[in-house]
Amino acid sequence: MALADHSPAETGTETGTGPLLVLPVDLGHAVTAAIRELIMTGAVDPGERLVETDLSERFGTSRGPVRDAFKELEQSGLVISVPRRGTFVATLTAA
Repeated sequence: MALADHSPAETGTETGTGPLLVLPVDLGHAVTAAIRELIMTGAVDPGERLVETDLSERFGTSRGPVRDAFKELEQSGLVISVPRRGTFVATLTAA
């Protein structure tokens, strides 16, 4: 589909002739969402160690966004960080 085939709503302009609006993706949030999905779907087991380098390679990112994701997920209770041991999937219980 060519750009000219997009409706004005799809291009972000009223006339459809302006530039296409491209929203930036926050890599940290994308990685956080992906790891959260792995945890919530059971793709990683409770108590399983999450390895920064493995996840950064899996998502094609540097380790920084993965570290940021670990911090955010720890605040939400989905992972537990143990100093000098690593980050582990928390054991989830039904509330």
